Amino acid sequence: MHGSSGSVASVPVSQPSKPVVSSAFSRPSWTPSGESPFHKYRFVILILALGALGVFGVLFTTDFLTQTDCGSDAQCFTQLANNCAPAKMTTHISTVTLALSTKGCTLTKQVESLASEEPEPIRQFLVGKAMQCAFIQGGFDRDYVTTITGNLGTCSGDLRNAIEAILAA
Repeated sequence: MHGSSGSVASVPVSQPSKPVVSSAFSRPSWTPSGESPFHKYRFVILILALGALGVFGVLFTTDFLTQTDCGSDAQCFTQLANNCAPAKMTTHISTVTLALSTKGCTLTKQVESLASEEPEPIRQFLVGKAMQCAFIQGGFDRDYVTTITGNLGTCSGDLRNAIEAILAA
């Protein structure tokens, strides 16, 4: 052995500061404190997002869901209904007071009251009952507004059933 002193020189082996497996699954460190840059602004971001949703909600309900109250004006109601626009009105047909409303191309017709000269059993049978009637845009028939039974074939609900029972009696 050439000039060897008989000892083997040791080579220093560096040990990883963290175990390899656990460091592969740790969260990334975006800042010196380990928090994401969005951490301190998360409350502001949340408030802005909720504000934007609120503004959108107000605009949506104002533009699309506001129901025009036509009072007892059948022409106003018919014109809006023909465009499938939300509208409401109250009408009196003979001894019956009806609340009419539209949402989309669907009419809701509800009996609000009957005059006192109507028999009590009939009043109890009809008051509060409603029916929904489908129509096509531009095809709203004025009979929906001027008669109780107008276009009954396009309607469904408790009021239709009650009207048919009365007509069959």
